[in-house]
Amino acid sequence: MDRNSGAGIIMAYQALQAAGSTGQANLQTGTITSTDVGGNANGIVEPGEQGTLTIQLTNQEGVNSATAISSTLSAVTPGVVVTQGSSAYPNIPINGNGNNATPFTFVISSAISCTIVNFNLTVNYTGGGSPKVFPVSLAHQPDNQRDA
Repeated sequence: MDRNSGAGIIMAYQALQAAGSTGQANLQTGTITSTDVGGNANGIVEPGEQGTLTIQLTNQEGVNSATAISSTLSAVTPGVVVTQGSSAYPNIPINGNGNNATPFTFVISSAISCTIVNFNLTVNYTGGGSPKVFPVSLAHQPDNQRDA
């Protein structure tokens, strides 16, 4: 007993261990890479083109590995159709990362006029709070500004 800590200082880590709490993986999105397929090969997915997405997941703040990772990509923006929306990921250890094993593919309608397309990536895994839904945005050039 003293004037600064009274009857003692709570030791959070030890208290959680005594309560039987276990650590969790904490997946987040990392680097997102898109490529155009069958378009004009300028690296930008534009209206009327098909694209692929590679989405990195990281476990930088987790205290447990993420395993049995599966994911589904869905389009939020009207005029965007996901043609390959399922992919597995490798197990991601603490402070590790991994990319989707199968690239996600999508098509942007030639009638779309917005400059950002939005997706949701739903990730299921063991070792943490699952499922998690991550918003994913991709900038592109509208049809009326191409090759200007």
